[in-house]
Amino acid sequence: MNRPFEGIFGNTCELRILEFLLPLREIKFNVTELAEEAKISRVTAGRVIKKFAEWNILNVHDRGVTEYSINPDSPIVKSVDALNNAIIGEMLGEEKLNEISEYISERQNVQNSKSTAFSSGINGSSNTDNSDSNNGYNTGGDDGNDPVPGYCGEEHKYVCHGHKGER
Repeated sequence: MNRPFEGIFGNTCELRILEFLLPLREIKFNVTELAEEAKISRVTAGRVIKKFAEWNILNVHDRGVTEYSINPDSPIVKSVDALNNAIIGEMLGEEKLNEISEYISERQNVQNSKSTAFSSGINGSSNTDNSDSNNGYNTGGDDGNDPVPGYCGEEHKYVCHGHKGER
């Protein structure tokens, strides 16, 4: 499947960086990491990042090594994100979007029930099964349905902005 922007707007360095960062809110990257992910040179990535920072598309985090993250409060980012989701909707079709939406709802319900079980165990009320090494507490681990815990599958990673990935 083509990347959402590529089919309509082409394949530019700016679009590659935007597409990479959109679903990864609050995760910080340095210039080298962004260049590698976008498959562009470090010099080109630096030029794009400078432009994006000037337009308030990126947040700049300067603590020793300068890192950058997408600015979710930027009106430009909000508009690009909405456009990205609209393109994805057209690419996937309504049936696939409904399937993804149901999957996300199911995962949220599973996570909510795990949180409730964990809270109950802390309060000492309901979770007293000490048969495992977690002393009866639900640790929120993988339930076997995800390829990697905490990561959305490849076919819908672009629309799962609610998940916070890890590097």
